Amino acid sequence: MKPCNNLIETVIEKIKEKKCRNLVKLDVGEVTDLTESFIICTSDSDIQSRAVVDAISEELKKKDKYAHSIEGYEMAKWILMDYINFVIHVFQEEQRTYYNLERLWGDVKREDFEDED
Repeated sequence: MKPCNNLIETVIEKIKEKKCRNLVKLDVGEVTDLTESFIICTSDSDIQSRAVVDAISEELKKKDKYAHSIEGYEMAKWILMDYINFVIHVFQEEQRTYYNLERLWGDVKREDFEDED
């Protein structure tokens, strides 16, 4: 098991708690040196986007893991959290559809997660 798997599980738990939708993990490490995994989800508002980013950040800080960078927080249409070994993308629907990272990285292993009720 890779060391960041527990961190990724924590991220997925926080995304589900904040009710983001269409959660997917792409294992991009086989095709790029950028990172090992992308975690992608869709939020319904700026407030929800910031809330999930804040929750992830707070929880990972408890594990002494800090984001290398966070981009897009102010506008909150697409927030990117770079933790080096994994990158979290919190999109709103329009931006997720437009950038369509799943299609762009369509040849990698993909894991989809059920939306919480």
